[in-house]
Amino acid sequence: MASDLVSSSTLGRLSTPKLAQGGTNWVSYKEKMYEALIAQPGFRKHLMGRAREPTAPEALKEDANDDATKAYNTAVDKYEDEMDEWLQKQAAIASTLTHSFPDDVHQDLLNIRPVHLLWTSLCAKFEHKSTLGMFDLLGSYSGSSAPAKKTKMFSWSLTDSLRSGTNITPPVE
Repeated sequence: MASDLVSSSTLGRLSTPKLAQGGTNWVSYKEKMYEALIAQPGFRKHLMGRAREPTAPEALKEDANDDATKAYNTAVDKYEDEMDEWLQKQAAIASTLTHSFPDDVHQDLLNIRPVHLLWTSLCAKFEHKSTLGMFDLLGSYSGSSAPAKKTKMFSWSLTDSLRSGTNITPPVE
């Protein structure tokens, strides 16, 4: 629920959501956190696991001449700049995520890096909540004054959705 989302920090100009104890706001949290993170330049690749850690240059040979030493030093400087940028983005994403977790979730996901593994682990921890939430919705919808035919159709849609992994919406009267 939107009321369960509490701003824990500001990422750029966007407020980042806070995951409620027990993940009761998981569906809203996931969508808003994902949007807040990918809105930042260069973060999407890190979150999806496509950003690659820079590769260090090969070691300088002992008998290297001055030109080779200069080229090596330039390559090392470039590598360190790229590594700093990669680490800063990893740290910014990890910090944003972990500061939005309740303590129990933070303890469960402590030290999981790189950040795409942290995001994947977080999603795996709470994805079942989405499924249970759909069943709660079905239960509350079944208890309403909605016609039985529409409820049955929604139940079949829900079952098909769970099998296929797609999202559904309840029928509108």
